[in-house]
Parts: sequence; structure tokens; C-alpha cells
Amino acid sequence: MNKRDTWKLLKQERFILKLLKCNFSEKEVAEQLNISIHSVKSHVARLEKLGLWKVDFLK
Repeated sequence: MNKRDTWKLLKQERFILKLLKCNFSEKEVAEQLNISIHSVKSHVARLEKLGLWKVDFLK
């Protein structure tokens, strides 16, 4: 994977980012997408790694 690919977000990650920015909780995001909260946390970790989200905003 090259640097350019690192910045490509999955469709689901873009939607998760949008929901989190609209103040949905991780649990609400999981319910909305019908996925586990663990999956949401994994996506959030990837978004944080890319510098697109900070977990501090979730608290």
C-alpha cells in the first residue's frame, strides 16, 4: 500500500466519520450501520491514525 492509498477511505469509514461529526455515539453508529461496536472502534482507530478524527471529541 502506498501513501496515496492510505488516504483513501472506505465508504463505510466516510459514513462513520460523518455520523461522529454529527455527535452520534459509537453505539449509535454501530446500530445505524448494523455492525458491532468493535468494528466502529476499529474504524475510528484507523481514522485517528490518518489524522482525520480525534478520540477526545467523542468524550
